[in-house]
Amino acid sequence: MNLTTIYNAKIKINFCKDYTLLKKRVVMKKTYRILTEKLKISPEVLDIVDKAESALKERFYEIDDIKEYNQYKVLKLSESAA
Repeated sequence: MNLTTIYNAKIKINFCKDYTLLKKRVVMKKTYRILTEKLKISPEVLDIVDKAESALKERFYEIDDIKEYNQYKVLKLSESAA
């Protein structure tokens, strides 16, 4: 696997992340409505949860990037071993 292939795979992964985030937003709107209307959870509580998740989001992206990089290193090593 060469660097171009790895770069293209990274672009596809980022696209998938963006699509997944968009899908989550649609689901979150439905979830928000259920939580507030059906379960009577106050919007203030949901805002606190949202802020906490947002604060951690970047760190999880960093961890994902490290994980992907390590996966590429393993693939490259197994390719050179073959």
